[in-house]
Amino acid sequence: MLDVFLSWLMERHKGRTFEEIMRMLQVLTPLEETVAYQQLVGIGKKEGRQEEARAILRKQLGRRFGRLPAWAATRLERAETAQLEAWAEEIFDAASLEELLGRE
Repeated sequence: MLDVFLSWLMERHKGRTFEEIMRMLQVLTPLEETVAYQQLVGIGKKEGRQEEARAILRKQLGRRFGRLPAWAATRLERAETAQLEAWAEEIFDAASLEELLGRE
């Protein structure tokens, strides 16, 4: 893979020497500072937060309403973070699981 990359790099920069290309690689922006890296890390944090919210709500629902039926588990898995947080706030006011989550 490295050979393919170096071949591409040499072809892309035909007018430069190998040493010039190697120097270019050394002055590149550190990975952590690139927009792509920051976006990927942000996505990971968002997904982690969503999974954490889902796990906490699952525990709360189990304690409040007992074992979750399949339809409720499916609703939890498909829900976005904002919906999970709304359900977590409303859990104490709902009389039933159906009232809280609604049925599909």
